[in-house]
Amino acid sequence: NAGTEFSIPNKERTVRFTARNISEITIRLTRLNIDGDTKLNPNSDSDLKKLLAARTSDERTISKNIYVKHVYDDIEDSIQIPALPVGIWLMETDCKQASANVSKPKTIYELYHVSNIALISENLPENNQRIVVVNATTGKPVNGAHLRISQYRGYNKGDIIEELTADNKGEVIFKPSNNNGINIWAYTNDDKASLTSNQWKEYYYRLRESDKALREIGYQQQLVNGITSSLSGGVNGAIAGNLG
Repeated sequence: NAGTEFSIPNKERTVRFTARNISEITIRLTRLNIDGDTKLNPNSDSDLKKLLAARTSDERTISKNIYVKHVYDDIEDSIQIPALPVGIWLMETDCKQASANVSKPKTIYELYHVSNIALISENLPENNQRIVVVNATTGKPVNGAHLRISQYRGYNKGDIIEELTADNKGEVIFKPSNNNGINIWAYTNDDKASLTSNQWKEYYYRLRESDKALREIGYQQQLVNGITSSLSGGVNGAIAGNLG
């Protein structure tokens, strides 16, 4: 795991990794014609076919050659993920083995969300919740952002879905109808690439890059207590590492 499934726009990412018996890594990023609330999973063969069919002509390819003295050595290195515009990108990772005595690793597919939308949530009295949509780069509220909130009702009962619009402070007050948890997808007309966030009545926050910006804004500062960041996904299999 040497990547992330979520990033802010127009910012390069440095991925540090440890590799063994790998002489070259190639990552191809292709923009998809889908929204961030997609349920398609690139690890499913049937879903992958749909994702491949949704590819556009917007593509980036990066490669990294790795010096290998001994195939059994663990090599620490890094690769730059280029700055990308808002969108959902299909990340395809191929690794070339240093030794010809082993089979070629499978191509790894991952969805890479590039969005400037982040959420903060706070529990309020009487089971109400304040949900704030903020700009992930500046931490400022996103006036008029849209929120699609899905509440799980139980097996085979279908979800309760509500469409809400944030006020000029980027917030909505929402009262769940049950205690089964909610999924929130926040978006704007120009940014529909954000991940769906699952919430079980606790504080959360998506991007660590925005922590500093949020601390500098007094309004959001009141909501940041107890937030956690979530960065996961990326290149799997033959390499392992973490974001820098």
